[in-house]
Amino acid sequence: MLARALGTRGTVLPVTMSTELLPARGFISDNINEKLGTFGHEEFLLEDVPEGIRIDYLYRVTINRAWLRLIAKPLLGWYALWYWKRIVIDKLKEMLET
Repeated sequence: MLARALGTRGTVLPVTMSTELLPARGFISDNINEKLGTFGHEEFLLEDVPEGIRIDYLYRVTINRAWLRLIAKPLLGWYALWYWKRIVIDKLKEMLET
C-alpha cells in the first residue's frame, strides 16, 4: 500500500537490516532504506512477570525527506497502529479469552 501511495508500484525498495537475536528475550533490529531516506529502530523484548510474559515492543522511525513525512505521518500514526492492533493485539486477546 505504501509503495502504491508513493507511486513506486513494482519498484524495489531495498532495506538493510541489522538484527541482534536475544535468545529467550526477543530481538533488536535497525532497518535502513537509503532510497527513501528512512531509518527504523525496532525492539521486541519478552520479560517474565508474575502474571505471565510481558511483551515490550518499540518501533522508532526517522524519515529524512519532508515530502515523505507528509505521507508517512497519517499512515504510521493512524493506519499502521490500527492495523497492528487489529492483527496482533486483538488476536492475542481472543487467544487469551478462549
